[in-house]
Amino acid sequence: MAGLRRQDRAGAKPVTVLLSVYNCERFLPETLRSLSAQTFEEFDLIAVNDGSNDRTGEILERQKDTRIRVIHNERNLGLPAALNRGLREVRSALVARADGDDVYEPERLEAQVEFMRQHPEVGVASSHIRYVSENGAHMTDVRLPIADEDIRFRMLWSCALAHPAAIYRTDLVRRAGAYNPKFSRCEDYELWSRLALVTRFANVDRFLARIRLRRGSITTQVRMEDFRQAAEISKRLLDDYLGDLVPLDDVIAFRLLAYPVFAVPGDLVASGLALMERVIEQAAQRESDRCIASFRSALGQNLLLQSTYVSHDSPTASLRLLSHALKLNPKLTRKRLFYDQVVRLGIKVPLRRLLPDIGARRFRTGSAGADP
Repeated sequence: MAGLRRQDRAGAKPVTVLLSVYNCERFLPETLRSLSAQTFEEFDLIAVNDGSNDRTGEILERQKDTRIRVIHNERNLGLPAALNRGLREVRSALVARADGDDVYEPERLEAQVEFMRQHPEVGVASSHIRYVSENGAHMTDVRLPIADEDIRFRMLWSCALAHPAAIYRTDLVRRAGAYNPKFSRCEDYELWSRLALVTRFANVDRFLARIRLRRGSITTQVRMEDFRQAAEISKRLLDDYLGDLVPLDDVIAFRLLAYPVFAVPGDLVASGLALMERVIEQAAQRESDRCIASFRSALGQNLLLQSTYVSHDSPTASLRLLSHALKLNPKLTRKRLFYDQVVRLGIKVPLRRLLPDIGARRFRTGSAGADP
């Protein structure tokens, strides 16, 4: 039988860290050190060893911190099922998620527990994150939207809460049915989409987690079938947002334009752009000016990226994406990537047919001094 140790149920702590690990022997000690060093000390830690075949279980069992309880699964159940197993053992009112290869700032729990205390209307919160390499070197910072309305809007095409840095109310998640094991790669996004019906979201305006990008991790293994699974969640949200049934292929195209992890197929560019325009029109009626301006700026940058992705196989689609990018965000003409893409496409037509006036004036003068 899979075992659970240190099961003293008296005196529930305010928060329980829920950690599911699978073959994390290389990085787990650093993760555990960062959690043991939290400035907020009143927490339990439930670690689910999800059928690891390396030294992960041994590392967990060696821990002297009595706040740690370990569950051993005899076989690998996958992240959603493993988290549900741990969630059933939680006694705290709050759950703070953690992954076995990430590192948490010492004030993470203190900041998030206090935030949830001050905002009882919020059911789920995370924070900004920093991506680091396998050896811990800083790679890039990711700032997530802070306000509930911005998070909900971005959820139409991507997940705007960082699961490894999330904190949520235990009873809320349990009442919602916890994690759905059918969504093995986007279990968090699927859960948030259900919770959106009953609670509010937020992100603490601080960098509280360092997410490690390593070969073979769930974070880096994004496959088309995984992307399609996430698109099914987006479709459900978009159907409700637009009051209409949106074809799944259109949703996939829109997601790739707004969140360019793959090159969008050339034959889907038109339908993706059409859906994008529908979302912008609906947003103009429902969202704040600040939210729309932020969306247009970010979407313009992502369309520019997609333009570079498809330029070799579909120059016509690439040019169309470049044109739409500039309509959304004319400031892109200041970016070196834009200038490089103009050169790559060998644009010969008068630039005023492609660019807003600011861009046409810039390039008529022969200025190549774009921002990096």
